[in-house]
Amino acid sequence: NTTQTLSVDKLAKSAYATGGKLALSGTASSTAITSSTTMADLGLTADGTLKLTIGGSSSDTLSVNVATTDTISGVMSKINSAKSSSTSAGVTANFDASNGRIYLSSQTAGTAAGFAISGDSSSTVLSALGLGSSVSYIAGQNGQITLNGAAYTSTNNSYTVNGLTITATAEASDITLTTKNDTSGIYNS
Repeated sequence: NTTQTLSVDKLAKSAYATGGKLALSGTASSTAITSSTTMADLGLTADGTLKLTIGGSSSDTLSVNVATTDTISGVMSKINSAKSSSTSAGVTANFDASNGRIYLSSQTAGTAAGFAISGDSSSTVLSALGLGSSVSYIAGQNGQITLNGAAYTSTNNSYTVNGLTITATAEASDITLTTKNDTSGIYNS
């Protein structure tokens, strides 16, 4: 039987980007934006590439070709099925028609799953998708606990330390753990 001290310093989180409000251009400006709206209607003047650099490594990129004829729904499908070049990391993309915004989140938590958004310099793909300068980004982070004064990190909020499994669900401090040896499987025959 032992008593241990634990604090959950921070939870592992996925990276998350909220795009700027989409806007129609030209003759399409009087219609509502839906998942069927084309990239040309959003101002994409030439086919381009959306690039997501994963984990800060320029050698690990997720690239999606975006055509002027693609719909918002089609671009979301392309992003959702794409994998990065080195780690096969993915990003989940969603379009919320009621708010007129695109949302991106890393499919796994942790610092290494974070992403940076870029596009072709000759293309208007970022502005058409609302992912240019108006994007709001929250970085992914690793979780961290401190058990008996020693720090441990995790990308999924689960920790195994010396046979003890801890799943963190909220940040907290000054937690006292009491552990006992499991003797229920030991018996005299």
